[in-house]
Amino acid sequence: MDEKSARRKLAKWLSLNPVNVGQKVELIVEHFRKNVAHLLGGQAKAMVVTSSRAAAVKYHLALEDYCQRRGYANVRAMVAFSSDVPYLDPDLKAPLAASLPDEHAFNEQNLNAKLGNQDMRTLFDTPHYQVMIVANKYQTGFDQPKLVAMYLDKKISGVEAVQTLSRLNRTYPGKDKTYVIDFANEAKEILEAFQTFYRDARMADIQDPNIVFDIRQRLDGMHLYERAEVEAFGDAIVDPKVTHQKLYALTQPATDRFNGKLKTLTDAIEQWERALLKAEEAGDEAGAAYADAQRAEYCKQRDELLIFSESLSKFVRCYEYIAQLVDLGDPSLEAFASFARLLRKRLKGIGAEQVDLGDLKLSHYRVKAGERLDGVAVQGESPGLYGITDNGLREARDREKKYLTELIERLNAAFGKDVSDTDQVMLALQVSETLRSDPVVMAQIHNNDLEQALKADLPIRAVEAIVGAMSSHNSMATRLLSDEPSREFFVTVLYELLKHDVGAQLLGAARQ
Repeated sequence: MDEKSARRKLAKWLSLNPVNVGQKVELIVEHFRKNVAHLLGGQAKAMVVTSSRAAAVKYHLALEDYCQRRGYANVRAMVAFSSDVPYLDPDLKAPLAASLPDEHAFNEQNLNAKLGNQDMRTLFDTPHYQVMIVANKYQTGFDQPKLVAMYLDKKISGVEAVQTLSRLNRTYPGKDKTYVIDFANEAKEILEAFQTFYRDARMADIQDPNIVFDIRQRLDGMHLYERAEVEAFGDAIVDPKVTHQKLYALTQPATDRFNGKLKTLTDAIEQWERALLKAEEAGDEAGAAYADAQRAEYCKQRDELLIFSESLSKFVRCYEYIAQLVDLGDPSLEAFASFARLLRKRLKGIGAEQVDLGDLKLSHYRVKAGERLDGVAVQGESPGLYGITDNGLREARDREKKYLTELIERLNAAFGKDVSDTDQVMLALQVSETLRSDPVVMAQIHNNDLEQALKADLPIRAVEAIVGAMSSHNSMATRLLSDEPSREFFVTVLYELLKHDVGAQLLGAARQ
């Protein structure tokens, strides 16, 4: 399928919208099977949140019917609600199921075949069930660390929204992503609910799926790789016996082109910086202006080159997001996504021994023709997916500056303007480097987002490290230990320093 056909297919998918329980069940089951079921060593769980007890019964019956017709034996659901639900739907005054007497009532016992006298929480933790369908019961206050996906078909707001979605926040070994598919709520309402309790809460922008084609075209136009190299990589990545050495060899030409061009531009910038300094010392205004213009031009070219690496990451992230929703049927995009995933690692200096081949193989190589998910936004958790435009790729340097500025503003919120930015950053670096030697904290940070990390060991370990820094930064450390709001701002900066290793950049920004 060519790009034009793939775009048409995507446009058709965007116009679809599931309206009934049967369509939603199809979406839920297929999404779970393709994106969730294999996670956590096959132990990943999902929750379907419904608006009423009758709706929970409908979902359960529809899911069982769909899986039986498709022959899916590995998607079993239990349903949780209180008391009995009558045979007739209280809203539609219509039967909830066929071939049953009017006096029949649905309850947890007769819908959950394996329940018996066992506790539902305990049974859900076993391999017998993968999905829990709830109606108020277990929607909040239920801790299941293997819960990876939530499918919302109920209006929620305020504290209920926070408590419901927080069911996904429990940590588990290997759990590094979660999914939320929401049929009923507006993104703005959910964001407002979270901002009531979490000041830094933010919502990823709505993503235009066509951006995968636009980013690919922009990357192609930079001429840092050949089409034949991408095709060869695509052929190799599906070979189960492929080696690190083979994949590295296939990305070596593009890596060499990038590094060679980067060195040329860096050398030119340094040359014109020396010429500028010399002209300024000699009082040659015309010469200084010319040298400064040349330096600026080469800096611009280097910035565009550095954006190439970031663009590779954005392509992979966008493509994986779209591919879990709709099969574009474009093998060239599949091949390029894998190629981009390894090349971005190469350009960041990640060695062959650190690359996990399983991380390179995109799961949607196994998506069959005709499988689709209709008309709903799927939001993966880590990292947040933000709206991208093809010309927006040139703004990477500005975004980095903004990111560092935001971190310094957080430190200002912790210490106030009476303490210099450099002193604030120096304390943050000292404390973060102390924490970096703690393998438990580092594992939690690398495998969780900020909100989850703050519920683990980071805050208490940070306090211990701040106490250790009192000999060199007594007044600042004392303020953090005595003022919890200030300490909260400080700990969020520690998370960024440990997660993204931006200490050098942050110190440079503070000095400027």
